Amino acid sequence: MTLPSDRLPPDVLKLGFVSLPTDLSSEMIFPVFAVFFTSVAGASNALLGATSSALVFSLAAGLSAVAIALFVGLKPAGTRA
Repeated sequence: MTLPSDRLPPDVLKLGFVSLPTDLSSEMIFPVFAVFFTSVAGASNALLGATSSALVFSLAAGLSAVAIALFVGLKPAGTRA
């Protein structure tokens, strides 16, 4: 039995349904990006590699920031104790 307070608000469900196709479309465009970037935009393979490595470094920086926050015991603003 679910209590009324256990259900998600309708706005949260709407955002979830909008987020799913957005995520799918970004995953579908990623393989096409390399072809477009090098052939249509005329970028070099070295520039393509630089943009890809920048994405990896930003991911690593984000993960290390989360790890440091968890180690130090920081909480995001607005969370309960």
